[in-house]
Amino acid sequence: MAEKIRGKVAAVMIKNKKIYLVRQKGNDMFGLPGGGIEYGETVEDAIKREIKEETCCRVNSYRFFQAYLSGDLTKIPQRLGNFIFLVDFTNIPRPSNEIVEIIAISYEERSRYPISPTALAVIEDCRLRGLL
Repeated sequence: MAEKIRGKVAAVMIKNKKIYLVRQKGNDMFGLPGGGIEYGETVEDAIKREIKEETCCRVNSYRFFQAYLSGDLTKIPQRLGNFIFLVDFTNIPRPSNEIVEIIAISYEERSRYPISPTALAVIEDCRLRGLL
């Protein structure tokens, strides 16, 4: 059986050495803003749509940051291919749609919050790249 990987986009949104994380309804953990790529949608269109839907921000520019594989790696099609983009944005992020809370944290503050494993990996990569 061929392995299926579902595509997802997510954004690294940083201002003043703090990364923005979102918490969805019914979820105790914070993660990166983003979501699934809709059928026929480009990755670029998906990142713009998801950021607007979840944070009410407009994407000015973006660049590819990293790809991560997440989810239950023993179950098919539970794997998620996360395409992460570093995003320059306008407006102050505020919760919208399924998002109930948005926080902006420094690298040092990461242990104070329940954060998804993928978001923690991204935070560490941001620190290594001098972004946080």
